[in-house]
Amino acid sequence: MAAAELPTTLVSSVTRTLQGVVGVTRSPFTGTSQVQDWGGSWWQYDIEFAAMSGPGARALAGFFAAMRGPADTFIFRDPFIKNQVGLGTPL
Repeated sequence: MAAAELPTTLVSSVTRTLQGVVGVTRSPFTGTSQVQDWGGSWWQYDIEFAAMSGPGARALAGFFAAMRGPADTFIFRDPFIKNQVGLGTPL
C-alpha cells in the first residue's frame, strides 16, 4: 500500500530541527567533557495545526485515524525545500 501524504493545507506552522547522535559526559571532579559522536542525524519536525471545525477538522481526524497510531507512516513534504522531486521513477 502506498504511504499517505499529510495534507499541507491543514498545517499552520512547522519547526525543523537537526538532531545528532551525540552524547556528552562531564566529570564531576575535573569539569572536563568527553564527547561521543556516533555519526548520523535526522530531521525532527514539530507540526502545528490551526484550531478548526467542520470539513477541515474531519479531514485531519480521518487522516490520523487512518494511520492507526504508530502502526503506519506518512509522507510529509518539507515546506522549507522549494523544488521538491516527485515520487516517480528515477531516471
